[in-house]
This record gives sequence, structure tokens and C-alpha cells, in this order.
Amino acid sequence: MRRNGVPASLAIGIILSACVAPPVPDGPVMACTLIGCESQVVFELGELTDIVSGATYDVEACVEEACESASVEVPPAQGAATGAGMSDSLLVDPQQDLVAFRLIDGDYSGMHTVSLTLIGPDGQRIEIESETEFERSQPNGQGCEPICWQAIVRA
Repeated sequence: MRRNGVPASLAIGIILSACVAPPVPDGPVMACTLIGCESQVVFELGELTDIVSGATYDVEACVEEACESASVEVPPAQGAATGAGMSDSLLVDPQQDLVAFRLIDGDYSGMHTVSLTLIGPDGQRIEIESETEFERSQPNGQGCEPICWQAIVRA
């Protein structure tokens, strides 16, 4: 009579299940929030120009050799509401007189050459070039995505 077969099969089953059990975390489980952010460089134009609603601007913005250019139409103001013009990764804001250039994912640590060329509806040309250092931002905390890079250039 074989009685040892059932306990032996049970023991082998327990050993095998321990081999495929999910790992147990070493420390406390990290909970990340879902706050988003985007990497960008913002060119604050200040007194250089007054961006107007209802006009089209030719814009080229660069970080090192990575450039984006477009004709950006700023929508006409509707009463007190003034909207910004957008094209792919460029934003032209008439309320704050700024141009923002949204960047693709990447590591922007250290110093970078950033530049902006803005041609207004009257043909006025503004050129800005600056060496700037981006600030690292991690809105969901250390160890949580996303990681974003921000730079502000004040003309």
C-alpha cells in the first residue's frame, strides 16, 4: 500500500507554488499621484513687443539644435476673453506677452543655448538667444513619474 504518494505530491506542490509566488516588496509601497507636467522653455517678451489678438506671428524656437517653427494665429479677443495661439509645440500668449516652446521628453540638465525668433504682423523681428539652465520638476515626488524641465528667459 502506498500512502506516501499523497503527502509527497502535496509537499512538491507547496514547494513549486513558493517558487512562482509574487515578490514581496522590501520597503513600504510607494503611492504616486497623477499630477502631470510638461518640459518647456518660456520666453517672456516684456517691453520688447505687445502681442496682439487676431494677428499671425512667425515663430521659431530652439533648444540647442532642436527647433520648431510655425505661423501661429492668435485668435481675436472675444470681449474680455483673450485666447492664446497654438501650433504643435508653440504657444503665443497675448495676455502675458510670452512664447512657450513645449519640449519632447529628455534630460535637459545643465546649461543649454535657447533661442527665439518672432516676426509680428507688422514685420517687426525679435531675436533672443540665451544660455540658460533648466529647473528639474517632479510633481509627484521622488521616485514617481513624470520628470519635467522648465526654463524661463526674460527679455
